[in-house]
Amino acid sequence: MILELRKEDYMGYKLKNIMYAWLEVVEYILHIDLIKKNISNIDIYIYIIIFYIMKKIENLENSIKDIKKSNFENNKFDLSSCLSDCITDSLKLPDRYTHLHSGKVRETYQHPDDKNLLIMIATDRISTHDVVHYGLIPSKGEALTQISRFWFGTIDFLDTHMIADPERPSDFPDKLKNRTEIVKKLNPLPIEAIVRGYLYGSALKGYDSQTGKLSTSEFIGKGLQKCSKFNKAIFTPSTKSDEGDININYDNMEDYLYNFLLKEGFDNIDATELSEQIKKISINIYEKANKLANENGVVIGDTKFEFGLDSKGKLYLIDEILTPDSSRFWKIEGFVQGQEPESLDKQVIRDYVMEFWKKNPDKKGKPVVLPDNIIEKGGQNYKTIKELFYK
Repeated sequence: MILELRKEDYMGYKLKNIMYAWLEVVEYILHIDLIKKNISNIDIYIYIIIFYIMKKIENLENSIKDIKKSNFENNKFDLSSCLSDCITDSLKLPDRYTHLHSGKVRETYQHPDDKNLLIMIATDRISTHDVVHYGLIPSKGEALTQISRFWFGTIDFLDTHMIADPERPSDFPDKLKNRTEIVKKLNPLPIEAIVRGYLYGSALKGYDSQTGKLSTSEFIGKGLQKCSKFNKAIFTPSTKSDEGDININYDNMEDYLYNFLLKEGFDNIDATELSEQIKKISINIYEKANKLANENGVVIGDTKFEFGLDSKGKLYLIDEILTPDSSRFWKIEGFVQGQEPESLDKQVIRDYVMEFWKKNPDKKGKPVVLPDNIIEKGGQNYKTIKELFYK
């Protein structure tokens, strides 16, 4: 079914990425495929029909009235109140797939035929600062999945949770295969292993140039500036929690892991040895990946890894790896220490959100409606990194 949208009316305000989300919802409800590529300006009559459907499903009493009263030219209506929690591109699987978790970007299901496996679907949702925003980057989920597949495939010194070339269930939707991974069910560790080759982001914010220390007390050298390159990559872990990640030092990580191992019954694992193993592996992966990236005209400023244990205590690399969501990618061309780098990740989205929250302090920490130019720039970055490594 193809939607032909007229362009002669209501051309002033583009809602392309929001339309993507609504079409996903309609597809979910009607169980039909909607071709939603190359949508530009929205015909208000089709928009009213979609709102009418959602009104019936979600009891959005004022949706049609809001749209009729909206001034698209001046963007005066409150998108967040109209869209509410309906902005999602999660797709329905057959009933026998048990949904386990909705993350900021991924949906996780129990594999229906193997209790030891999970199915992870990467959506097109956009998140920054632990907030999922209004808007979608088309095919972002596919890019994340394919980039991770490439990097997981380069690691030969550590097992990963990814099942290479898995046989998918016969009733699994074919349209989701490029954004889906079948993975081992493991016990995720409660820390994020962050490796930094350059001073940027939260490390830069917490850095004292006079003492040469980070906010977590590690000494990295005095007199450094934005994007200063470290002599050796540094390891700066953080916690994982629903309330947001918190930077911690290495000793804190050992304590977190000790408590986790004790709670989960891994009495045979030494927290100190596990911490050292994670640090060594993380730096090793980063250095090899950054070398390969440099050969392709890109710097990896920093990245994060996540790890998990199987029932016997064996360590695995899990989640995603070296994607524009988990890493900072910068162009080598024109890169100068002390200046803002040209990013090839989601930094453009982070910057927009932070600026919006700065101008609207009452909305800080709440979802932001992302404009088309930000969506398009971010989308191009995901595409660039995918094409660079996944060939």
